[in-house]
Amino acid sequence: MISETHKAIIDRYANHRLHPGTGFQSILANDIDWARLDTETTNNISNIIDYIRKNLPAEAFGSSDLVNAWLSNRSTK
Repeated sequence: MISETHKAIIDRYANHRLHPGTGFQSILANDIDWARLDTETTNNISNIIDYIRKNLPAEAFGSSDLVNAWLSNRSTK
């Protein structure tokens, strides 16, 4: 299980295409920058990745190109 804070970051990224911060962007891009993650995030990385895989569309994560494309198509709603 992940924290409500982590869930909110991921959900805002998925639902509103808002930048999740550089640490979470590195997780989403499958190029984890451990130096940018706090202890709570590193301790729960498996659960965070599992949540991403189960709840985000495949085109929203997996590489820098996919993440950047997702962010660049931000909804104006």
